[in-house]
Amino acid sequence: MHLASNFTFVKGIGKDGKSKLLSFDTALCSAGIGNYNVVRVSSILPPKAVKKNSVEVLKGSVLYVAYATATIYGAGRIASSISVGIPKSPSEIGVIMEYSAPNDRESVIECSREMVKKSMEFRGITLKDILSVGVEEVQEEQQYLTTFAGIVLW
Repeated sequence: MHLASNFTFVKGIGKDGKSKLLSFDTALCSAGIGNYNVVRVSSILPPKAVKKNSVEVLKGSVLYVAYATATIYGAGRIASSISVGIPKSPSEIGVIMEYSAPNDRESVIECSREMVKKSMEFRGITLKDILSVGVEEVQEEQQYLTTFAGIVLW
């Protein structure tokens, strides 16, 4: 069983004229994790996990990522955010919440932060801090646009 001891935030924007998948792939590359095997996980930060500035594993490795993503085709705005509740006690878990919407960056961050607060409260875990990242993009072109915000765990 694997228990991650490190985490970092990533975010990116991808665009492609013909393929939703390529739009997602370019968002992963923009976020700096396009050269890894990304495995989506649910939303728990392991106890004692340490925040790092970048991913510190070999390219091609499996990365566990909790993430929010949204894709549109054509004109519009989308935003994705992710927040993590850091517990007061390092022996407790943290909770990660993801959110995407056709809205602005600040609004989706606020929504993911509120979900963290409620989820930590529900679990009876005292919050020390909430860390967040978000990304927003507006386009007029007729192409796929993907936003991606994640927390990589390793």
